[in-house]
Amino acid sequence: MSASTLLLYTRKTGHVLAAATVAAPPNGEVDAEMLAGPLLPVDHLGDPTKPDFDTAQITVPADELLVLSVDAKAVPIDQARTHIVKLKEKTPTTLDPTKTITGPATPTANGFSVSFTSLSAEPTVVWARVEAANAGGSPPQTIATDVNPTGANQVLTVHVPLQALASGNYWTLVLVPGLVPSLSKITV
Repeated sequence: MSASTLLLYTRKTGHVLAAATVAAPPNGEVDAEMLAGPLLPVDHLGDPTKPDFDTAQITVPADELLVLSVDAKAVPIDQARTHIVKLKEKTPTTLDPTKTITGPATPTANGFSVSFTSLSAEPTVVWARVEAANAGGSPPQTIATDVNPTGANQVLTVHVPLQALASGNYWTLVLVPGLVPSLSKITV
């Protein structure tokens, strides 16, 4: 038996948000809520040069997550969040730190925009989670917006629609398959 790393990743984009090491591979599937609880707290994710990197925090509902068991030598626990799970193949691959999301930009109570360069002409998704940074804000929202690029290396600007947010500060987590996560604060 060899040690395994359990990768807790988003079901729509494959981003690894957390991991655990176990002495041996589990028998059968592992329920994400068993590892994450109902809401997985996420911090220190994305670009460490962003001003909010050390304070940004958000939760991700367990029903948005899956678990993949991999050999601990293939994905060491200290490198887990530098990986992404290829959704069709259910295999981990290293996330390229130069492939980033710009934004959120132009935040309003009804949404914000993000920009990124498409990795292929295949349809993709922009997944976002928005939570109040302070007490008294609107309830959390999770949004998935489908995107159909016309080619690889196409610069896309995507509007992420929201149900009307009350005025205030909000944490946003934006994920696009194959791109570095964006965790930052917006003010509406």
